[in-house]
Amino acid sequence: MKRKIIVILTLCLLVFGLSFYIGKNNLFHDVDNALDKEENNNVEEKNLEENPTLDNSSSSNQNIDDSNVEDNPISSDEKNTNDLQSNTTDTKTNQNTTNNNTKTNKNTTVSKDNSTSKNTSSENNNTNNSANKTEEKEEKKIVNTEKNVTELEFKYEKYGTKFYSVNYYNIYTYNDGTKEKEFLFTLSTKMDTSGYNGTVSSMLEEAKSTVEKNKKEYEKLLDIVNGYREEKGVAPLELDDKLTLLATIRAMEMAYYNNMSHVRPKGGYYNDIFKELNIPSPFASAENIAAGQANAESAAKSWRNSKDGHYESMINSTYKKVGLGMFKLEGSGYGTYWAQVFTS
Repeated sequence: MKRKIIVILTLCLLVFGLSFYIGKNNLFHDVDNALDKEENNNVEEKNLEENPTLDNSSSSNQNIDDSNVEDNPISSDEKNTNDLQSNTTDTKTNQNTTNNNTKTNKNTTVSKDNSTSKNTSSENNNTNNSANKTEEKEEKKIVNTEKNVTELEFKYEKYGTKFYSVNYYNIYTYNDGTKEKEFLFTLSTKMDTSGYNGTVSSMLEEAKSTVEKNKKEYEKLLDIVNGYREEKGVAPLELDDKLTLLATIRAMEMAYYNNMSHVRPKGGYYNDIFKELNIPSPFASAENIAAGQANAESAAKSWRNSKDGHYESMINSTYKKVGLGMFKLEGSGYGTYWAQVFTS
């Protein structure tokens, strides 16, 4: 009986001692955990102070650590070590990211600055060029002006006679020695007859076409002359084709040679042409010429009022046939030339 009591007491003491031992270890274990948490909190607060930008990351890491503690219990030392490594890594990552962003910003700023500098330089160059051109224009001044200066411009040549336009210009001389010509107008045509070489044979075709063109004007002139003859009781004149061709050639000679004269350009007179046109030499003949009259009426009137015998030739009863000629030439001295050739 005593032995049973001793065994029971001994078991009770063992249980009590074991319980006391276990309770003490749990108490120390809780205290250690509390101390570890305070150290971790201190480390995290220190990290937050050093890296204020990691608040969200630390909070996220804290949540992850809590879940890991519940799912995978690990020692406090390993947890603290991982937290420190994670914080250190995040800090480095944030620093690298910040540095990269800073470098990028710097590069962007430099690029903008360089672009701005180039644009500014280009604008300055353009401004300087414009200023230089303006200065050049301002420096170039007219120092002399020649007004209404005439210059000849070649137009064409016919029967050896050359035709030129007479152009008028103002010529400005600048202080740098350069000249500028300003066209004003063309006043007239100038003829150079020094090389004239017209002949009856060379003018014949143009004379024939001119006769056809002037038929109506020749008929008017014939009617006027015969009216003068009728006033004097004299028989009318007959218009002869060959004589008309001769008179037309004479009008052309005067026009292209730019001279109204009974003397032909190469010497001789109207009656020298009779042989070339196969006209029999008449017993009597005469020639009337005029220049500058615009139509048949004006030409006939100028001959009637003349004191040089032109009217007497028109009413002379000795003459039975007549040839009439008219030729217009732009640029010539009189513009229009007239001729009458009478034969018995």
